[in-house]
Amino acid sequence: MKLHAPLGVWVVRGNHEDWWPVKHESAFYESAGARLLVNSNGQVRDGVWLIGIDDLYAGSPDLERAFAGVPESAYKLALFHSPVYFDKMAGRSDLVLAGHSHGGQVRLPVVGALWTPPFVGEYFSGWFEKQGTKMYVSRGIGTSIFDVRFWCRPEVAIITLGVQ
Repeated sequence: MKLHAPLGVWVVRGNHEDWWPVKHESAFYESAGARLLVNSNGQVRDGVWLIGIDDLYAGSPDLERAFAGVPESAYKLALFHSPVYFDKMAGRSDLVLAGHSHGGQVRLPVVGALWTPPFVGEYFSGWFEKQGTKMYVSRGIGTSIFDVRFWCRPEVAIITLGVQ
């Protein structure tokens, strides 16, 4: 089965993809109709670029390599897994999309998340802004360690960009 989206299907690694990589990784994703971005980038359309950064937790992120060749005037959308990396790269792109936190997975009123994976920091779910860069951290649909969610609904985020 091939994946299809109007501006392409793009993949970045998370900790599990770094720990247990698929054999012939790039060819595997290409056969599914997706493009893997590991410290690399791709132009989605005129003036809009995706920057894929390897996972901080289990991989080897390289900002300079990831942003190489991206015009300064472009709208830059950075993708990476562990949201705490936002502290290092804020100000380099217009928007960041991250995950990894599962939104805290098990939450209590007033208390909040009882546990989050390493490399989440304060960025467990939703919108954040720093140095002119906005980041959205998705709760995702999966779980980590325990197959349970409590007061932390799964989500598939749909974000519409008004880039001209």
